Amino acid sequence: MSASAVTEHFLAAFERVAPLLPGAAAPAVLEARRVALARFARLGMPTARTEAWRYSNHGNWLRQPLDPAPVVATTAALPGELDPGNLAVTDLGAHARILFVDGRRVDERGTRALPPGLRLHPLSRLLEEDTELARPWLATAVEAANDGPAALNLAFFSEGALIEVEREAGAVTIEIIFLSTDSGVGHTAHTHLCVEIADGAHATVVERHVSLGSVESAAGADVSRQLRVGSRARLSHAVLQDAHPRLYHLQRTSARVGADAELSLWSLALGGNLARYEATVDLSGRGASVDLAGVYALKGRQAADHHLTVRHLAPDTRSQMRFRGLLDGHSRGAFTGCVQVAPGADGASARQANDNLLLSPHAEAVSRPELGIETDDVQCSHGSTVGQQDESAVFYLRSRGIDEATARSLLSSAFAIAILRTMPHDGARALALAMLTLHLPQRLALEEML
Repeated sequence: MSASAVTEHFLAAFERVAPLLPGAAAPAVLEARRVALARFARLGMPTARTEAWRYSNHGNWLRQPLDPAPVVATTAALPGELDPGNLAVTDLGAHARILFVDGRRVDERGTRALPPGLRLHPLSRLLEEDTELARPWLATAVEAANDGPAALNLAFFSEGALIEVEREAGAVTIEIIFLSTDSGVGHTAHTHLCVEIADGAHATVVERHVSLGSVESAAGADVSRQLRVGSRARLSHAVLQDAHPRLYHLQRTSARVGADAELSLWSLALGGNLARYEATVDLSGRGASVDLAGVYALKGRQAADHHLTVRHLAPDTRSQMRFRGLLDGHSRGAFTGCVQVAPGADGASARQANDNLLLSPHAEAVSRPELGIETDDVQCSHGSTVGQQDESAVFYLRSRGIDEATARSLLSSAFAIAILRTMPHDGARALALAMLTLHLPQRLALEEML
């Protein structure tokens, strides 16, 4: 399908589903969606010639559009076979849990009361009942949408959540589970998350993206997030993704970090046909800091693309990027890390590191660090490596009675765990380790490595 035909396809789809989308009766919401759609019509879907997407143009998926998921009621009871308790491999100690099935929010039975200072608002309900609370978030997101997929998310999303954490809540943990099932085949589920951490508040958000059932055709999952971290606040946000191999998984994060606040963004990419993770972080207050870290472990013809931008807008800000890839088969991992230091952001410190281990002669790794510095008093560095496993290390382990498969698994595990072990949340770290274990040939090799 040609680029113009794809654009026309989505324009026609919007006219069909717009009356069914949450907030359709609110003029401000409908206008924001139409502005987003107009931006999509102008930008179009990215192609292999689009610089920011040149390593995400996987197959023909951009030219074979997946219709937005059907808009259905969001208050259905949780089906027994989708009980998230059946998915849990570790207890996160979460104070709240939100579940989405193929983009549809599901109300769980027996959800316990939230602690004071923690509020969860279904975004669909806000768009219908409290547009004044939802409208500023929507307006900011529409203004920041800088490519076709981001604009489409805002035009079509039918569900999501607004999470508000006040200081009185203490250190809270919120678990968000995204399930994809056979019912989502042929569609893209668009969801939107808004998280606001008040001044001095502390929170951890753990997202799990998993699939159930045997999927025989393509499907899409598109998640946009807006994060606001107040002064002296702390937010740790982990995205742990193990989607089915035919899923196209797109996610983007836009964050603003206040004075002396700390933001940690973690990513574990294991599944999907294509997994793309974007993050744009504005360090807008003096002393703000962000730590972006992640691991991608790919096989077959999987592709993962991490595209990260940090903007140092205030003095004495700090950023760090640490990503590692394990690439097997014909897989491809791409990393783009862009650091921008604005005039007046004296004392900024920025470091980047991207390391890739090729487990197959057919695997490919792409690493692109970028620095844009407009002031003198800064400390910025970047580095990347691409290589194979150290054969002398393999020989050493085999000389100690370890078979070759286990030796190589141990080396791969150690390579990835060097990043995962620094996750600040114990439950999220254990969950990430358990998920990674299932993707390595020797599962017992990880048991004692943390």
